[in-house]
Amino acid sequence: VGEVRDALGRLRVKELVLPHEPSSFSDEHEFSFRHNLIRDGAYDTLPKALRADKHAGVARWAERRAGDRADEIAELIGTHLLEALRYLDELGETGERREELRRSAFRRARAAGDRTAALWLRAEATRWFREAERLADELDVPYAERVELVRAHAEASWGTDQIVEGERVVRRALEVFEALDDRVGVGWALAMLVQRLFEQGRDAEAETSGRAAVETLEPLGEREELADALHKLGWYLWRRGRDEEAEPLLRRAVEMAERVNSPPVRAMATQTLAASLAQSGRSAEALAMMEEAYRLAKEVGDFNNLMRCSNNLASIVSELASDLRRSEEVLLEGLELARRAGARSFEAWMIGSLGDLLGRLGRLEEAEPHQRQALELAIRLGDEPLRGMSLSQLAAVLALRGRLEEAEAAQRESVPILESNPEPQSALFIPWNEGLLSLARGASDEAAGWLVATVDKLRASNEEKKPEVFTDTVRMLIRTGRREEAEGYRDLSEHGRSPAARANAVLVEGLLASDPAEARELLRAGVESLEALGLRIDAARAMVDLARAMARVGEDPRPTLGRAREILLECDARLFLFEVDEALAELAP
Repeated sequence: VGEVRDALGRLRVKELVLPHEPSSFSDEHEFSFRHNLIRDGAYDTLPKALRADKHAGVARWAERRAGDRADEIAELIGTHLLEALRYLDELGETGERREELRRSAFRRARAAGDRTAALWLRAEATRWFREAERLADELDVPYAERVELVRAHAEASWGTDQIVEGERVVRRALEVFEALDDRVGVGWALAMLVQRLFEQGRDAEAETSGRAAVETLEPLGEREELADALHKLGWYLWRRGRDEEAEPLLRRAVEMAERVNSPPVRAMATQTLAASLAQSGRSAEALAMMEEAYRLAKEVGDFNNLMRCSNNLASIVSELASDLRRSEEVLLEGLELARRAGARSFEAWMIGSLGDLLGRLGRLEEAEPHQRQALELAIRLGDEPLRGMSLSQLAAVLALRGRLEEAEAAQRESVPILESNPEPQSALFIPWNEGLLSLARGASDEAAGWLVATVDKLRASNEEKKPEVFTDTVRMLIRTGRREEAEGYRDLSEHGRSPAARANAVLVEGLLASDPAEARELLRAGVESLEALGLRIDAARAMVDLARAMARVGEDPRPTLGRAREILLECDARLFLFEVDEALAELAP
């Protein structure tokens, strides 16, 4: 002890080491090197054999010092054990010491995975679980002793690892359960495969796996795994727009999860059911249910639940309640958690959703990098549906900013991906973007056709998801001399419930009103509503409509058109500046 104290004293005098406060262990002094270069230089002077001894010694000391609380520092102990093993492997050492180190490292890697997963440090958790899996293979650990490991690894991998790695992890779990003839485990693993296969665009395999999971578990009676399998199959059907098939499965999953006391499955199935209801036009029920799902996700404290619900709730309250401020708050909170956890897939989805929201708010300069980042992550992860959506949303932002060539390129790249992965939530993207591009080229008749096709998609799903399409369609039909046809697009007056839908319903009525004074009042009311909601680009375009109505009743529309131009420039929505110019040209003597 005296020699150590003297050595530390000399190092402190030379300012090579500094006290580290607070110490990792109570009643112990802890020191750190003043600079990493000093640490690395000292470390490099040690022979590999001595490094292995020192790492193993630190691990043993830390285990003894921590006692029953050793799992709380499992990452520290595991790191030293793995380093010791690495040097022994480089030296080619074999024998009992190496085997004992491997057994200890396996236990600590597994404990470190569990601990970091519980702390929502998902990237760290999957790294530790991979180490544990590797060591289990080297030690030939019996499959019966790997059950908890493979389940925990598969759970942590979703939303964190690349999709192909996630599939590998689940298939390894399936291998373990099949070897043990564990039918419950087999069914669970088959259900876990559904999302991994879907995200790679392997539809038929995803559905087959989901149905096989249910068929495997159904004879075994009600249990958490069956409820989860019903949910996963329902999730797949919802994503593919087969809501009539999805709903009974999802309702059964929710009810069974309640009966077998599985809060995580209940929370997850509730939010998928809410999303399915929203997709099939049942907005009020969907909103209430998604709020309940968010409450359950927070109450359960399950990471995957909360990450999914952060994205789904934000989308629903934005689209169906027009609460864009709340949507942004939920996304930013979820995004912070996802980034801290290293959960790249969840991060990608929320970045894309935030980009969508920023675009609606007219913050196009911010929206573009968000969509590019979501696209980059989708490519890195291998998530094909997300790649298609991100490309399409990027195309829309570029078109709105007047960058036609770039927008065309992104749109052409997105179309085959979206067509190969058909989803109601992305079905609007192709015709809507084509309409924007046609408008940018000055092809009004073509743009009108694409807008009519977009409305058809909305009518088949939920008209409130993108209510501005109805206003734009009526606007374009009138522009191309098809006013009588435009009369058939008053859907929102009957079905619109959200503030944005009601505002657009008023605008449609204003555009179609035969009396100029009535048109002016309706359009003014619509503009005020859109401005109050923060929908600046939509409001600016409606100002152009209002200006035309003002001119018809003898009022000076120039200040209104000036304001419209100002907003469009502030938003960088250059695509629509021509509408202001045309309205001004109509005023020329």
